[in-house]
Amino acid sequence: MKLVIDLQDRDGKSYNRVQIGLQDQATVDQLKDDVHSTFNIEAKYQQIFHNDRRIDLEFGTLEETGIKHKDTLILKHSDVQWWPQYHDCVENAITSKDNRIENAKESARLHEQLMKSNLFHVYPSFNEFRMKRHHQAVAWLDGDLNMIGEAAKDHFLVQHGLKGGAPETGFEYRYEPRPKSMGGTRKGIVVYAKLHGEEYPTKYSVKCHHFGTTDNTPKGSFPDIREIFCYKLLELIKVGPAVQFILPNPLIGNRTSTYICTKWRDDFIPLSKLNEEDTSVEALVQLCLLRTVLCISDLHKLNCGQWEEEKTAAIVDFMPGINRIHKNIKNQLFNGEYLIGWKEPHYNLVMEFCEERRLEITKKWLQHWDLLKRIDEADKEIKREKDRMKERNIGFKDVNRMADDNTVTDDLDDYIYTVRENVKSLISVLQVDG
Repeated sequence: MKLVIDLQDRDGKSYNRVQIGLQDQATVDQLKDDVHSTFNIEAKYQQIFHNDRRIDLEFGTLEETGIKHKDTLILKHSDVQWWPQYHDCVENAITSKDNRIENAKESARLHEQLMKSNLFHVYPSFNEFRMKRHHQAVAWLDGDLNMIGEAAKDHFLVQHGLKGGAPETGFEYRYEPRPKSMGGTRKGIVVYAKLHGEEYPTKYSVKCHHFGTTDNTPKGSFPDIREIFCYKLLELIKVGPAVQFILPNPLIGNRTSTYICTKWRDDFIPLSKLNEEDTSVEALVQLCLLRTVLCISDLHKLNCGQWEEEKTAAIVDFMPGINRIHKNIKNQLFNGEYLIGWKEPHYNLVMEFCEERRLEITKKWLQHWDLLKRIDEADKEIKREKDRMKERNIGFKDVNRMADDNTVTDDLDDYIYTVRENVKSLISVLQVDG
């Protein structure tokens, strides 16, 4: 028995016609198996019509249902009914300010459902629309705390499993909005997670990347790969806290979300809480050094400070700046123009401190951090993150072009070259021993 299967949408538009061959005594279940293997639609999502009658709901042989040789059967994916609603929600989230967030949330919900049922791969034109438009709609949800919370939960649940824990035992997780006292303007949460083998929950700060959602910028933009690199480098030299990078659930289809997850340290003291007597000039010099060689900014009184016991520099947030190889890097180290975010007494402490002593401190930490080696280590450690982001079709912003476009991760090579040149220049000028 030969049959023609005509794949259609809700409105009867044909998308694919395929002829299949079955034995004369083939059953309805065998037909469903052939449809599954041919169209990649699981039996539970199949709607098969013969003369306007649902065949997939019947039992027995095809002959008993009235199907004959060379008949045409109409096939529809049961979730195709949701396509018009999904399409309209995506378009409305992108083009209309009215109910934008609600439409974006509904787009994300329907996207997850339709991805699970494989609808997009059954109807190629639907998938083409999804690839072009969906991420633009759900970018409005980058800062949604529930979405961040679910992404963080998935992330830590995977870690719990890697440590040997089962999902239903030993895993504890909760989150709450990030208090303003933590500093930073990015939307985020505070997470408490206890994984397999741990006695107590660990506290984490989870926030959007620097170009993600803020109160003033509700739509997220692509992350800057240099920010991810810098967080890892700062961790390696013990200026920044331990960092992880959380990606959104792939079923949500977001291509701009990347969340920075840092292990919270209660010994962080921001500049805003440091008076003159408690401020370490050495920490301030370290901050000036890193600002200069890494080309980072936004090191204001809430984003940086010092670790309480060590009295060394601490950075918990920053902004990737423009790649700049400094021709006279020694003069750039303590350029007051770049310290305008610091108020008294910190600005005065740096600017009035003996220049010779400032340079001695700079030389000391260039030797201690061994930055050229740490740069290579950081690059290797974030390779996994770059690969994961590439798999999820998450693009990167290139601030140096000031364009909101996808860019290849090779942009990182230019940045690393810039940082290495700045470090080597300082090593040469200050005659740092290798």
